[in-house]
Amino acid sequence: MTTPERDSRERIEAIARGEKTLLELADEFGITHQTMKEFSARHAGEIAARKAELQGELNAETAHLWVSDKAEIMAYYQLLLDRLKPLLTDPNLDDRSRSRFDRDAKALLRDCSELNGDLKHQVQMDMSGMELPPIGTKWVQIPGGVVDEVRTENP
Repeated sequence: MTTPERDSRERIEAIARGEKTLLELADEFGITHQTMKEFSARHAGEIAARKAELQGELNAETAHLWVSDKAEIMAYYQLLLDRLKPLLTDPNLDDRSRSRFDRDAKALLRDCSELNGDLKHQVQMDMSGMELPPIGTKWVQIPGGVVDEVRTENP
């Protein structure tokens, strides 16, 4: 038998883990998507605290792994790039291999930049077919709400 308190803890845990969308969790818990979104907004603090706990547990579990050390990862990328340089400058290298090595080097450089936080994350949105609000519409985010709960207020 489940209790409301136990259900709440299970929902908070599931949302904090981030393994499923709110829609998938709503189906799993037998509630509507709207109810799950409202629950998520009401318990945002508890969910954030649990996410932080889970991240701390993950950090503790992976602290001994070399891949958790940024300097080690960068050194490994540097080693790979150093090995690619002579291949890219080889005049006898065929075009197909040169293209592949060039693509790999660019990917490594992009990964280095991302690891350093030099890259800004870009988001593309397809707004075709969407009705846009009139110019001058003020966008207001509901406190504690998630992105899809942004509403408009006309001036």
